Amino acid sequence: LDTTTKRTIAENEQMSVELAWQSKETEKLIRKNKQLLQENQTLKRELSLHGQTETEFAKKVHVYQKTIKTLLSKLNAVDATARAE
Repeated sequence: LDTTTKRTIAENEQMSVELAWQSKETEKLIRKNKQLLQENQTLKRELSLHGQTETEFAKKVHVYQKTIKTLLSKLNAVDATARAE
């Protein structure tokens, strides 16, 4: 065969090898991207749930603080009454 033809065949073979490698790497990246997207979705869901839990706890703490304040006020009133007697 002619030298140019041999060189072209060799280049084509090299390009085929490179293309196969690029294809394999692309598939790896697609799988990794899919995995990361799923992980991201899971983390967003968890973050949302943690935010809701935090809000619920904040509301409970607020109610407990009001209850404690009311009970302390009543206790102080009882103490003041007991001292007055």
